[in-house]
Amino acid sequence: MISQIKAEWKKLMFMNFTKIYLLILMISSLLLGITFSLTTNMTQGRALNELPNIDVITANLLGIDVGAIMLLVFTAIIISSEFSTKFIHVVLAVTPQRGKVFFAKLAAFGIFSTCVSLIITSLTFSCGQFILYINGRDMVSLADGNIIRLLAGCMAMPIFYCLITVCFTFLFRNSALSITCSLGIMILPAFISWFDEKIQMVLLPLLPRAALHSLSGISELGTESISIIRSTISLLIWLSTLYMFALWNFKRKDII
Repeated sequence: MISQIKAEWKKLMFMNFTKIYLLILMISSLLLGITFSLTTNMTQGRALNELPNIDVITANLLGIDVGAIMLLVFTAIIISSEFSTKFIHVVLAVTPQRGKVFFAKLAAFGIFSTCVSLIITSLTFSCGQFILYINGRDMVSLADGNIIRLLAGCMAMPIFYCLITVCFTFLFRNSALSITCSLGIMILPAFISWFDEKIQMVLLPLLPRAALHSLSGISELGTESISIIRSTISLLIWLSTLYMFALWNFKRKDII
């Protein structure tokens, strides 16, 4: 199994497309974070110097959202290409156990997304610190538990959406469908927020955004705030459920 994961990793990192896409992803995340932090007059109705230091950092960390979206698109394209080009037949000829193939792919993308998420989280956080510094503000301390929680929760988002995209792509074997489903889960809370607060309090805590926001410590009180333990369990349930459906379909359905 370890050798298979290594093979998937090498296959992923061998492509020039991966390196170019990663560079664009990182630059886009950084630029969006800077844009959010420098346009708070329009987005939050307050100038940058009126915001608490933590809010300046949080605005920069919004760049991770773009990184998460670009990462899930990349994941869907790479995996679905193996089905569309029939390269998956070669993979299965070498490793007939489909469960091992699926798990190796999931593990490789899990490691990959963790590395990417760590980089873009570090970049956007450092940029926020720099903006505080050049404006004569005190930089936030990594000794603050709330800052560590914020960074850990933000870092978890790209990893989670990458992993569920792996599952969706193996389930549908189609990049468009898997991207649509992953993005749908990501933006569904925005539509639910149009409904009555009672409906929001029932539905929002069931979705991944509530769990991710709660892990970060930025959840909205009353509608999506849940405990760290419940957040972790919620994300694991989402991932394990999709994993089982995708594995069942991958084993059951012939690849044409």
